[in-house]
Amino acid sequence: MLYEIARWHSDGEKSRKVFKECKFPKYMNKKILMPIALMVLVCGVILVSATMSLINSSSLQYKTSIPLNKGWNMVASFHPDTSIIIGESQIQKEDIKAMYWYSPLHNKYFQVYPKHELEDYLKANYGSERDRMLTLISKSAFWVYTEKEGNLVYSYSLKDGGDIDKINLETGWNFIAITPVLLNKKWSDIDGHYCNIQRAYWWSDKEKSSGSWIDVYQVDEIFKYSENIGSGIIVKVSQPCTIQVPMDGDFINPPQIPN
Repeated sequence: MLYEIARWHSDGEKSRKVFKECKFPKYMNKKILMPIALMVLVCGVILVSATMSLINSSSLQYKTSIPLNKGWNMVASFHPDTSIIIGESQIQKEDIKAMYWYSPLHNKYFQVYPKHELEDYLKANYGSERDRMLTLISKSAFWVYTEKEGNLVYSYSLKDGGDIDKINLETGWNFIAITPVLLNKKWSDIDGHYCNIQRAYWWSDKEKSSGSWIDVYQVDEIFKYSENIGSGIIVKVSQPCTIQVPMDGDFINPPQIPN
C-alpha cells in the first residue's frame, strides 16, 4: 500500500528512498498514520503563521504560538507533560493524542506521549549515548497529533539546550526546531562550513487530510519568515557534526590596532 502511494508521485524513486530511510513505528495505530509514509515532493514554502516572542531575556524564555491542524504537526521543543501550556491556548493537553521523537542514533521513533518510551529509555541508559540524545532533544522538533485544530500556546526556553547558536546533528535524519536563532539565515550560513547537509524537508499540513513533504534544501525562504518559528524541518547529514549558526555581529570586526 505504501509503495503504491509513493509510486504515483512524479519522483517515485526519490519518494520511495526517503520512505525507506524514515520508517514509522510498527506498533502505531493504523488510524493515525505517521506523515513519514506520505511523501509528496513538491516545490514551495508554506507559512504556518507561528510566532515566538521573548518574555524573559535572562533565561531566553519565549512564548510560542503555533497553529495546529487536526492530525500530525511538527512542533518545536514541546512536551505536554513538562511544557507550560498558557491559558489562552486553544489546544490543551487533553487534545493531544500522540507525540513522537525521531532518534537518528537508533533510526526509529520513540513515543513521548501518552506512553513515555523516550523518558523510560533515558532513565535506563546512562553515558555518552544518553548525553547525545539529550543534546539532540533540546534543539529538536517533535511530531504532535491533535484531534482538533487551533493555536497551541506554550513557553519555551532556548537556554535549555545549552549554546543557542549550536545545533548538534547525528548521521542520518535529524528533526530541527526552527527558533529565532535561525531567522533570516541562509543555507550558505549553515551548510558546508560545519555540516555536509544532503537533503532537507519541510512538513506542510496544507492538505489537512494527509499533509506532504516539501523539499526546502537551498530554499532560504524557510528561514526568512518569522511565521515559521516554532515549527521544524528535517535534515539529513552524512556524519555527526555541529551547525554553528552565525549570530548578529559575528562578522563585524573592530578597528585594527596601528603598527
